[in-house]
Amino acid sequence: MRNAVARNLAVPSPFPPLPVLRGRIEVGVLRMRHWIGRLLQGVSRGNPHPNPPPVYRERGKKLGAYRIAPAGSIRLAAVIAIAALALTSGCRKQDMARQQKYLPDTSSDLYADGISSRPLVEGTIPRGFSRIDTHRYFGTVDGQAATTFPANFPTQGDPLHKALLRGQERFTIFCSMCHGQAGDANGIVVRRGFVQPPSLHLDRLRTAPVGYIFDVINNGHGAMYGYGDRVPADDRWDIVAYVRVLQFSRAVKPADLPEKDIAALKLISP
Repeated sequence: MRNAVARNLAVPSPFPPLPVLRGRIEVGVLRMRHWIGRLLQGVSRGNPHPNPPPVYRERGKKLGAYRIAPAGSIRLAAVIAIAALALTSGCRKQDMARQQKYLPDTSSDLYADGISSRPLVEGTIPRGFSRIDTHRYFGTVDGQAATTFPANFPTQGDPLHKALLRGQERFTIFCSMCHGQAGDANGIVVRRGFVQPPSLHLDRLRTAPVGYIFDVINNGHGAMYGYGDRVPADDRWDIVAYVRVLQFSRAVKPADLPEKDIAALKLISP
């Protein structure tokens, strides 16, 4: 397990990126070719050597002054050639990648159980997966279905309105294909032969604790599979809140509505 985690860690490389390294090598080769050319030109057209070897003195009289490149050019060309060879050979050397190591899920004689991947320490919690608040993450309080929303859920104003809109959006994406847009259990897959779920407007569901609805979304029920691995906990509570709004919309009396909503209803159906 530790090996698998270590392989996924973004460890910075001590070498420059491959395009940069390739560019440096090309520049080094071009410089080496340039100075080799200068060296060859110096042999044929350079200044006369101040003290040519004796064997060439007579030949120098016939062919002209014996010419050789300056000593500094030779040294520079040699240094560039050595550096280019060092760069190219270093690119192919990957001792870190080819070192002896244990791959995930391989055997090992080092441990008594013969497994190279070591088990996690008891009580280890992955980063970001702490579930201490059972009310928020499981919809339960003291082992029973919660009857209230968690403490972090908004209760009024613009935050509550945004949560309901978010719940409507998530409900449309994950729930409406079976439960229908209004919660009547006549979604598109039901009309094509899928198992029909119960209507969200049944009395037993309208009076069920909000924690029960959260648990069904999280773990599934009957033919419905759980959405705990698809929908985050806070989004699940947004869906529960929107379901409560749908249920309330069927049971509310017109006289209990605000005056502006009553006026709007009269415009729709006078």
